[in-house]
Amino acid sequence: MKKSRIKSVILAVLLIVVIISLVGCVKLQKKTSDDKKADADKSDDKQADDKKSDKKKNSKKMSSVEDEAKKIEKDVKKVEELTNMTEEADKIEPEPEEDTPEPAADDGLPVKKVTEGELVSFPNLKAVDPDGDSITYKFTSPLDATGRWQTREGDAGEHVVTITASDGKNEVSQQVKIVVEAKNKAPTITLSSPKEINVKEGEKVEIKAEARDPDEDPVTLTFSGWMDKATRTTTYDDAGQHTVTITATDGKKEATEEVTVIVENVNRAPELTEIADLKITEGDEIKVDAEATDPDGDEVTVTFSTPLGAQDGKWTTKQGDAGTYEVEVTAADGEKEAKETFKITVQSLNKAPEISLASTTINVDEGETVMIDAEITDEENDELTITYSGWMTSSTYQTDYDDAGTHTVTITATDSINTVTEEVTVIVADKNRPPTFDPGAFS
Repeated sequence: MKKSRIKSVILAVLLIVVIISLVGCVKLQKKTSDDKKADADKSDDKQADDKKSDKKKNSKKMSSVEDEAKKIEKDVKKVEELTNMTEEADKIEPEPEEDTPEPAADDGLPVKKVTEGELVSFPNLKAVDPDGDSITYKFTSPLDATGRWQTREGDAGEHVVTITASDGKNEVSQQVKIVVEAKNKAPTITLSSPKEINVKEGEKVEIKAEARDPDEDPVTLTFSGWMDKATRTTTYDDAGQHTVTITATDGKKEATEEVTVIVENVNRAPELTEIADLKITEGDEIKVDAEATDPDGDEVTVTFSTPLGAQDGKWTTKQGDAGTYEVEVTAADGEKEAKETFKITVQSLNKAPEISLASTTINVDEGETVMIDAEITDEENDELTITYSGWMTSSTYQTDYDDAGTHTVTITATDSINTVTEEVTVIVADKNRPPTFDPGAFS
């Protein structure tokens, strides 16, 4: 495109030179003809005297015409040579230019396209003066005096400028449309949750982020690093400081935000394995082993309540220890603890007495005698102490007419080592009595 324009300019310049030369020749010939006519009108007296002089003048004029013709011939040859050179140059594959002119706009104006932030300039700007005069250029706003304009954000749009070339006497102007295209802007990320989030192990982390694009392009929001989405439920292995990167992209540009998540360690209580109840006999030695673990891997200390040894869980029973004991086991990691309870039943070496009842429920009417039929024995024939408590204090009771109702009697038998009890229910039915006359009723 550039070489083609140069060719056209050269041809135009040479053509102008040829035309000027031809015009000069025509004028010269016309002048010669006019001079001849003027000479014919002169007096015959002077013809002889001037004939010789006219011949010399005409000879000089013809010589000038010939010189002009030769000069035109040379110019034509130069045109042909330059034309051939231009055609040869056109055959050479042109190298790509840095600043290729944009196609003309619909309104016929040349178009220069840039993007916001780029520098507008015309590095290929050139005008040719056929007289070889020096050319200066003028530019209208927003171009500066040198024809440059540093665009900025917000300059997007169409801007028509006028470029004028002047040789000091004449000038030519051309309007150019500068199209500033909007520069793609990166999306923005807005956080409605803190940039530093503090949670405890086991709690849920939620990052509230919203992405927007100034150019209203579709935006994709992603999470990377410690989280791959906006929420995460922490585990008891997540204690520490973590970084989450939020990225918003419109496919061309992207924006990022970093969120710090601090997960506070939560100490969990140790865990104890359930301990089954135990039965032993006086004189036995026992050792209770409790299995305890800590989910955080902390060191665990296990202790026991009495009658077991606090640290070792041992107990050597002796005569007189018979009975039932509730033992508490504690597992502690220094901050938290877990507890389990179980029972130890110590049976006496001496067997307890036995109480046998004919019936555990006795029914009588008011006025009747209650008799509890109980057989109390001891396998070792130990001396027994038997007592009755509750509604009766012995094995028999004479009811009266105010005893109607249900009553409980407790029988206790002890051989001074072991004690046993049994309960008996006595139901006294109300009995209606006939009326009686007052002793003084008939006096």
